[in-house]
Amino acid sequence: MDLYTTTSILIAEDDEIDMMALERAINKMPDKVIHRASSFEEAQEVLTKEKLDLFITDYFLGDGEAIDLLKTTQVPTIFITGSNQIDLAVAAMKAGARDYLIKDVEAKYLDLLPIVIKRIEGNIRNQRKLLSLQAQFQSMIENTTDMVAILNNENSFEYINYSWEHKSGYDLKSLSDQELDFQSFFQQDAITALEELDNNGGSTDLETKFLDKNGTEHLVKLHISRNEDESGIKTHLILTDISRKRALEGEIVNILNNSVKGDY
Repeated sequence: MDLYTTTSILIAEDDEIDMMALERAINKMPDKVIHRASSFEEAQEVLTKEKLDLFITDYFLGDGEAIDLLKTTQVPTIFITGSNQIDLAVAAMKAGARDYLIKDVEAKYLDLLPIVIKRIEGNIRNQRKLLSLQAQFQSMIENTTDMVAILNNENSFEYINYSWEHKSGYDLKSLSDQELDFQSFFQQDAITALEELDNNGGSTDLETKFLDKNGTEHLVKLHISRNEDESGIKTHLILTDISRKRALEGEIVNILNNSVKGDY
């Protein structure tokens, strides 16, 4: 399911009357393609062969229990159970189902089905957007000329991009093997800035010098930010080499000064 395409749905139901009721409820919604399965075996086959966006299934399928299908598919699943089978619905959710509906005598679950489908579709779109943006962001980081690194809570390197490897002369394994950390590359002003963020959080920018593997100093603009996620505190570094920029600025100033002197 892309942003503007149809949603491909598999319905697995061994009762033909219930199958038709589910189809009617779904067909009221636009842009839906429905696949049918009347048994566990058929559902397993369709899940394997078809590119599906959603799987709607009764818990019991005659020749098997649908919960076992969750072990072999990542397709978002809605379970449908009888009114006296709430424990099965809970088990399905724990196994990875996105939602469940309970068959009621008045068949109100059929009215709820489109609402549940729309919510799951929205979640899927958002997840795919996020994955796309993350991939774009990762590509941007890998291809940027800026040096990018992530430090763990001990200020050791957890990630570096290609530009960091190229300009520093170290890959991530070398940094780990040689126990090189933030202080191995920066002067005291940058170390002090990082220590202040350790105490106060937030972010800061400064111009400082970066030392590569050959001992060459590079004038850089350094951005440091501290963030916390489920794995702990992370420090993000972005370095822009401004050595050439400063050299050009100096040359321009010299030329301008010489030009002014020549006017007298």
